[in-house]
Amino acid sequence: MRPADHMFCLVSFEGPDDYARVGGLAAHVTGLASELSAAGFETHLFYFGDPRLPAVQRVVNGHLTLHRWAQWLSATAPGGVYELEDARRWELATPLPAYLLEHLVRPLVRAQFTPVILATEWQTLEFLQVLDRLLRSEGLRSKVVLAWDIAAPSLERITWSAVPKDVRLVSHDPEVLRAGMAAARSVFPLNEGADGVLMALLGQGAQSAKPDQPSRAIRAEGNPWRVHHDRARGRSPRLARDPGLRPV
Repeated sequence: MRPADHMFCLVSFEGPDDYARVGGLAAHVTGLASELSAAGFETHLFYFGDPRLPAVQRVVNGHLTLHRWAQWLSATAPGGVYELEDARRWELATPLPAYLLEHLVRPLVRAQFTPVILATEWQTLEFLQVLDRLLRSEGLRSKVVLAWDIAAPSLERITWSAVPKDVRLVSHDPEVLRAGMAAARSVFPLNEGADGVLMALLGQGAQSAKPDQPSRAIRAEGNPWRVHHDRARGRSPRLARDPGLRPV
């Protein structure tokens, strides 16, 4: 796999700004973006960033572009990324898929690149649903890799039938890998380092998945990603009627 063949786009609530950093998810997604861009791949990270910072910012030798999505909304929510959570989910699910199609997917496919789009956590499920339908309506679904990176607490909020069939499930979390395999989904362990990230996102290494053997990130006591979810669960509103999402 070469940087000349693939472009990576990550979609997350959290990101590198102090405003967007609640716990382990921010460090996780920022680390993924850094690994990919440092390996020479064009990488775009969409998240709800600090409204005082530029909406678009290129970093890491120009290979990584930060997109602080819906700055107008963040400007009305000084409490951080999980304030106005429902409105933020709508901003991901409604304007963003069409934006990605017009500004990234179509141009890249014409240039014979493969766009790889990775969404993180249960809040991005509607985004994946809408993007999957949009790509199929344009005849582009087979040209784009869609992946979903979640941790175990997200399992309480989803039903597998709502997850688009061809989305690749990637995770550090052995509980997620077990659940995905039980639901007959394609699952890929997200190992450390650029090679591990690339193997998971590009659909390699599925046979090596060993969900009963946790990665170092999960074995570590007090995993910050789990702490993030515990905090987010206590402060975020829960929706009972969203398709594919279950109330806790």
